[in-house]
Amino acid sequence: MHITAARREDVLVLQPQGRFDAHAVPEFRALLASNRRQERDEVAVDLNGVEFVDEQALAALVDARTSLRATDGDLVLASPSDSVRVILELTGRSNDFALVPSREGAAGAARSLLAVA
Repeated sequence: MHITAARREDVLVLQPQGRFDAHAVPEFRALLASNRRQERDEVAVDLNGVEFVDEQALAALVDARTSLRATDGDLVLASPSDSVRVILELTGRSNDFALVPSREGAAGAARSLLAVA
């Protein structure tokens, strides 16, 4: 598992590759913490290159979203692969996140969510 982090249009984009599981959660949390701002941070997690996600990783995503919302920020999931989309639906987590079809749409979706908040 490898995760990259970059800012695009003022949105932090985290892009995990491969299996997003319990072994990748510490790296995900560390990257998020080291790249976060203090308030109103917008984060998109691009799941296009993720072939599998486990409950630990889903819990880390929920925790990140909760933490971001506590400071008027938010987290969206961008371009989940078909296998990840199925896992999100089977676990009931698909309703926990805004899902956007592409990384390019993630910045706009994150800003739209913040404008409503």
